[in-house]
Amino acid sequence: MSGTLNLVEVAPGTALTLRDGRTVIVTDNPGDGMWVFCRDPDGTDESPVYAGEVAGLADTAKPQG
Repeated sequence: MSGTLNLVEVAPGTALTLRDGRTVIVTDNPGDGMWVFCRDPDGTDESPVYAGEVAGLADTAKPQG
């Protein structure tokens, strides 16, 4: 991804790639630009992800809605 990802605008359902190589799905976004809540694509456990952990949008990223 080129440019900067604005986490404030990331919608639930969007797939993100993390710096460690994992892909996660956004489940909730408080809109503070610092944190999003995510789950692994095959999981149900939600965990917070800090903005610094996010590498960018995953190739398959498509907001659901």
